[in-house]
Amino acid sequence: MTLRESIEQAPHSPGVYLFYGNSGQVVYVGKASDLHNRLADYARSQPGQKEHLIVRNASKVSWIIVANERQSLELEETLIKKYAPPYNVLLKDGKGYSYLRIDLSQEYPAVEIVRIKQRKPKPGQLLFGPFVPLRVPDMPGKVRGDLKNLIQIAEEVFGIRSCKGPLKRRTRPCVYYEIGRCSGPCIGKISPEEYKDRVQLFIKFLKGDTKEVENRLTKMMKEEAENLNFERAAELRDLLYTVKRVGMQREANVDGSADLIAFALKEDQASGFVVSVRDGMITNVFGLKYSSGATIEPSEIMESFFRDYVRLYHEQGVLAYVNGAVAETLKPLGLLHGVRLEAVPDHWKALLRVAEENAESILERDEGTERVKRGLLRIKEVLRLEHIPTRIEGFDMAQLFGSERVGGKVAYVNGQFYTPWYRHYRIKGSYKDDFSFMYEVVIRRLQDEKTGLPDLMLIDGGRQHLAVVEKAMEQLGVTVPAVAIAKPDDRLFVTWKEDPIYLPPEDVGKQILQSIRNEAHRWVNSYHRKLREDFGDILLGVPGIGKARRRKLIDTFGGMVGLQAASIEELTVKGGLPFKVAQQLYRALHPEDVG
Repeated sequence: MTLRESIEQAPHSPGVYLFYGNSGQVVYVGKASDLHNRLADYARSQPGQKEHLIVRNASKVSWIIVANERQSLELEETLIKKYAPPYNVLLKDGKGYSYLRIDLSQEYPAVEIVRIKQRKPKPGQLLFGPFVPLRVPDMPGKVRGDLKNLIQIAEEVFGIRSCKGPLKRRTRPCVYYEIGRCSGPCIGKISPEEYKDRVQLFIKFLKGDTKEVENRLTKMMKEEAENLNFERAAELRDLLYTVKRVGMQREANVDGSADLIAFALKEDQASGFVVSVRDGMITNVFGLKYSSGATIEPSEIMESFFRDYVRLYHEQGVLAYVNGAVAETLKPLGLLHGVRLEAVPDHWKALLRVAEENAESILERDEGTERVKRGLLRIKEVLRLEHIPTRIEGFDMAQLFGSERVGGKVAYVNGQFYTPWYRHYRIKGSYKDDFSFMYEVVIRRLQDEKTGLPDLMLIDGGRQHLAVVEKAMEQLGVTVPAVAIAKPDDRLFVTWKEDPIYLPPEDVGKQILQSIRNEAHRWVNSYHRKLREDFGDILLGVPGIGKARRRKLIDTFGGMVGLQAASIEELTVKGGLPFKVAQQLYRALHPEDVG
């Protein structure tokens, strides 16, 4: 039975429907008050609509009949959590959210920018955010980005370090101390007590008490201007804008507490924005951008954002204000999650307009949207693809000490990198050449049916690498368009043409492929670097092994695999280690054998 024949048999009942891909995985979950009528919309959909995108990539559909709309909401939420369908997930921009983190459990806490999915700090840590620039009247737009400016304020005004991790003691100060952007805790220039007092002042500033910092920066700016250091004065002016923005966000001119939620839509782009007020003060803002690759229904974006708002942000018992039409749309979800939703009263409408303006500004800041569309269309044309590649996966490899090899995969979905679909591969085979372990990575990827297949596979390499990919597909009976990109001029190799394709540097399709290749390179090398550090730590952690012996062991045995395969006798004879040192190294390399 074809997909369209299945749709025609759908009942006129409320329920939840599931679309499945060619490999049997769930690609989309939706709800409907009338399953037949809703699925008929999919059958009639046109190119450019999200329904058309789903039908084009689905092989079958099923449905579950329920009694009422509340049950369909509950079941839809359950199934989305269970299957994480890609065309539900694609609506999200896939990024973590930016926070400032201060770890008060450290003797000398640092301030750092972190990107996390949910606000769940570890004991002793403080998180401020998520940070989304808030438009305020009579003030220039953000110049460097508020988060980076806040880090600079922490350094220059308070002398707080921004280096990551526990403090490392030094004999000489770093460059940040030399240029006046750190108080020098690493060389003992400030006591823990005085340093923590500065940290508490910075925390006080982040909570809205900005006057002291404003006065300090204003004085510094005037001094630099008087000394004709105009570039430095302009930099301080930008910091002052950030400080004023932090302070201005707090003044709401209303009584009470509520979250004001607004939305903005533009073709296949959408955004949601929350202004949070507690006891008459704006305490935070929260915004998300969405992209679906097709026209977005207003009700779908509102429901998607509301789910993210509840999951990431909502505080129990806090009232949410929206405009009247939105309140009617979201009321069933509000009841499901226990969130009280109301139409905004008149005296709160000014703040709702602030939320609306900021939701629109998120879309305005996305200047690259049209460029991405052009680039993906260009890739389709150049590579002679049947469809626009809305999902591209990039592959790269790295070596560890000439023996261990690792591979990596990144996912580029609708113009954005989608990290939940990133993967690392530790090579299992004992072969030496790049082509064999590329073959292993591709086989393992194509056998993984959890996330379905991409529209295009991008390989960092040349024609021989592409031939390996073809061989892997042939073995598994799978066909996915593939292209290899080779330095130094980033020429493209395809399966249907002997000669490479040369595109100019300004070609927007080429630039997208380069960005995916670069991200794959970064991803696999971060894994490679971690393994290298772990390997080095194992060797140097054994008493009697220093840098010279570590280097000799690596040269002799070729890396971790060779060392793990060596006996204590071989470590002694070939590796030149004293017997007791060889014993300790063997135990370190085989912790599962100990005890």
